[in-house]
Amino acid sequence: QQIVMKYPIPGKIAGFLSYEAFAKANPNSNPTAVKAVWDAFSVGINTKVVSPISAQKQFDIFQGDMDQIATRLTYGKVIGITAFLILLAGLGVADGYAAYHGWKGWFPTWPGLNNFPFSFVSIDTGLLSIPKYYTWDMPTLSTPP
Repeated sequence: QQIVMKYPIPGKIAGFLSYEAFAKANPNSNPTAVKAVWDAFSVGINTKVVSPISAQKQFDIFQGDMDQIATRLTYGKVIGITAFLILLAGLGVADGYAAYHGWKGWFPTWPGLNNFPFSFVSIDTGLLSIPKYYTWDMPTLSTPP
């Protein structure tokens, strides 16, 4: 709370501790150590600012057990990597869904995956033959009864 009052940073959320204020409060400390301590208690989506109450709780824990800094840093990395992998999995599913429905919707008679992967380079069923399998006919809409 004292750092927030003593080192206000314009453009940051008022009442919250920012990394810039934290670095200004520790001018004689190793910048890498300051960043490591900051990263240890600013785990989550918004790591630019942190609540001074939660920061003080983490400081108290770190003073009692310095190994908690390494544990919190590892925890933050695990959260970041897990979020990235979940994002990749979601994008992969969406990509597969779009590719499958694009293939079945626009090129339903294309036999391109029957002899995969050699069918992609074949003259008759390769990627360059896809236009001749496009459904050019528009279906007629039946009128409701």
